[in-house]
This record gives sequence, C-alpha cells and structure tokens, in this order.
Amino acid sequence: MQEAHSVLGPASPQAAAIAHLAWIFFGVAALVWLAVLGSLTVALLRPHGLGERDVDPQLTRRHRNVVSGALGLSAVALLVLGVVDYSTGRGIETPRAATPDTVRVRLIGRQWWWEIQYEQKTPPYRVTTANELHIPLGRPVVLTLESSDVIHSFWAPSLHGKSDLVPSYSSEFVIQADKPGVYRAPCAEYCGAQHAKMMLLIIAQPADSFAGWYANEMRDAPTPPPNVARGQEVFRTAACPFCHTIRGAATGGSVAPDLTHIASRMTLAAGTLPNRRAELAAWIANAQGPKPGNRMPANLVSGGDLNALVDYLGTLR
Repeated sequence: MQEAHSVLGPASPQAAAIAHLAWIFFGVAALVWLAVLGSLTVALLRPHGLGERDVDPQLTRRHRNVVSGALGLSAVALLVLGVVDYSTGRGIETPRAATPDTVRVRLIGRQWWWEIQYEQKTPPYRVTTANELHIPLGRPVVLTLESSDVIHSFWAPSLHGKSDLVPSYSSEFVIQADKPGVYRAPCAEYCGAQHAKMMLLIIAQPADSFAGWYANEMRDAPTPPPNVARGQEVFRTAACPFCHTIRGAATGGSVAPDLTHIASRMTLAAGTLPNRRAELAAWIANAQGPKPGNRMPANLVSGGDLNALVDYLGTLR
C-alpha cells in the first residue's frame, strides 16, 4: 500500500524531526497572528479622547515603548527559530561515520527515470535496478545523489526533506524508514517535459523480506523456458540491447533502465503505467503515447514478435 504523500505523516527519524520543526514554526506563527489580531481589536474598540491633531506626549511615549517591545520580541523569536532550524538541520544530516548495517545506494536522476545502484564490498560490488528503491526497516540508508543530465530533486516527504541532484556533482543524503510501506518520491525540481511522470517508489520492508529481494536482484536473469525462448531472441535482435541490459542475456546497454528483473517491479516508465502485460505491450509498441518526449525511440517489434517479447519479459522476476 502506498503511504500518504505528506510532510506531517513522518515514517522516519529525519521526517519526524522535520515535522516537529514545522509544528514549532506553525505554533509561533499562530501566536503572532493572534497577537496582531488582538492588538488590532484593542486599537479599534478602545475609545479615543484626542482629536485628529491633538498630541499626548505620554501616549506617544507609551506607543513608542510598545512598538520597541514588539520589535524586540520579534527579533528574539526569529533568533530562536533560526537556532532551532539550524540544530534540526545538523541533527538530520548524513552521519559522518557509517555503521556496519548501513545500506549504501547510488541514486542517479535521468530524464525521466531513476537509476539505482546498490553498492557493496563483495562481488558483484554493484547491483543495478530502476525506479523502485527497496530499503530495510530501521536501518540507515546513505544515498549518493547524482544527475546525468539536468537538475533533478529527491523528495520523499514521509522520510526526509528535499535534496537536489546536480550534474557533475554528488552529495550524500541519509534516509531511514521505521514503518513498512511504499513511499512516493517524485522528482521535485522541474526537469523537462515529463517531469510530472518521474516517480520513484521507496519500498520499506522487514529485514528478511529485503534480504530475499536483494538476493534475487544479485542473480542474473534465468535461462528462459523453451516456450518463451523466442522472446529472448526478439529482444537480442531488435534495438533493445543498444539501450537496455538484461544480465545473463549477453546484452550491455547502459543508457536505459536495467531490465533483469523488470517483471518484479510495480510500475513501468517511472510510475507512468502499472506493470501489467497490456500496459507493457503498449509501452513497447508506442512509448511516446503515454509519455511523450521520453528517450525511448520507436521500434519495429509488432504482432507475434511483440507477444513473444512480452512473454519473455514477464519471466524476468
């Protein structure tokens, strides 16, 4: 189930700190609003004994003191809010030293999809997937944020704040989910025509479930059964391998999503379509229909070849 896309629905220590900060700012702003309305009400209802051109030195001095006091209180309130904001930011920034159970992920923004690379110290050293970030519950996940083209922005409101992905620059960002669920992280910086269809799903799952998923992701695609072998051949002989990779199928494209386990994903085209047979066939046949301007070119796969290709991709779990 996808969780609500809300800053005020925190599911991580970082998001909880940000939500707490938001409530502090809201509370202070509400008090200021009430004070202003109260002062205005008193000024309107209080009887005026002076004429328009009369001057009362004592009243003028009292007004000056009230205004000076209000300015002083405003300055103190802003200073306190600044300190609280700074301390909250320092408290949720990336830890200086990673713990042994820290998960490290390289997240690369591309027009208009997300490349995800899990990094580890043992072979195969890097496990690549796309558009769905699986994380274990209760463990810190350090994201190395990068962009391959224009400025993108990572924002998972229920897990953390917003952080930009800037070309030729990398930054680290830590998230941690304490509640299981599927959290949405849309690109939060306009990045071109299909910016609105660049969705990252973050699947937070128990440790054993994550371990099973990760073990499967490390495996190459299985040898297709005889009834779908034709689909693999269609994939190899069409334009697909120039851009896509299926590990174990002698393909090496690197500019489009890795398809090794595409059948296990929830959506297609970065959240544009549900991952079902009909939608997958429609996407292959005409990717420009549901997502105009995306980088997937037209291809000549149709008819029986298209059905065979979809059958084959459906086995890639």
